[in-house]
Amino acid sequence: MYQEDELEELKFHSWQPGQEPVSQDQRFQHVDVQLADRIQPWIMTDPQNLINEQAERQDEEVATICKRFMQIRLRADEQWHYHPLLGVHQELK
Repeated sequence: MYQEDELEELKFHSWQPGQEPVSQDQRFQHVDVQLADRIQPWIMTDPQNLINEQAERQDEEVATICKRFMQIRLRADEQWHYHPLLGVHQELK
């Protein structure tokens, strides 16, 4: 996930050293998972807030934090799903 600055929306991108990031958001389906009654996450899962907090702590640009901490490697020929609690995953069955 990548964003150039705090005002930009956080989206999936790919990038190579020395090149501009390229949007890959179309490869990810954002899913909605219904949690059972009384089930709640007990950790902070909003990547936007985590990135901003880390950038402030390290006195770094948001783009630098994204490149340093938000990298994942996935097979290119598959569709992926994303949920803030579950992360990136293949279709749930």
